[in-house]
Amino acid sequence: MLIPLDHIVDIQIGMALRPAKTGEPIIFFNPGDFDEYGRLLSMEPPTRLSPVSDIMERARIRPDDILLMGKGSRHSAIFYREKYPRAVASAAFYILRVNEPDVVLPEFLACYLNQPGTQTLLDRRVSSSATVPTLNKKDLLDLPIPIPSMDTQRRLINLYNTFLTIQGLHQQITDHHQNLITECFSTTLSPLLPRETA
Repeated sequence: MLIPLDHIVDIQIGMALRPAKTGEPIIFFNPGDFDEYGRLLSMEPPTRLSPVSDIMERARIRPDDILLMGKGSRHSAIFYREKYPRAVASAAFYILRVNEPDVVLPEFLACYLNQPGTQTLLDRRVSSSATVPTLNKKDLLDLPIPIPSMDTQRRLINLYNTFLTIQGLHQQITDHHQNLITECFSTTLSPLLPRETA
């Protein structure tokens, strides 16, 4: 069955607060903290944010939330896992919270949003009038989501996570080979290069 996104999620936008000298120290995520597959790349040290509790609470990320990059050229979806730290999302994200977990698994929804075909559909929902490409919230909420059985959702999640594991290992091998080649060229060619004079 197909269900519009707004029937299965509650949506919030992250916050656009600047760091402050005082306030609660908390991780403040931006799109650059995640790769194109929605994996956490790095974590900046906690930032102190002005204690505007209602805004901060609205932008606080909970386990099983989905962060969807709403601004910029990427629209990756991040399934926020239990192991991730307490954090707040920047205004570059939509925070999707599944309100029908007995119908759709949050991780399945994140996997589906990251599929190339879905990414193309999201690209078509970008506002062309904005200076920074921005996903139109109304059009986003109209996005039809195919909902298979729970068993199928779990199998697709496992398949996607296997792909991410293989892709991550492939990247490690590529990086290792690049470092090895760089080291070999440097070691082999260094004696042949002219020395810098002081």
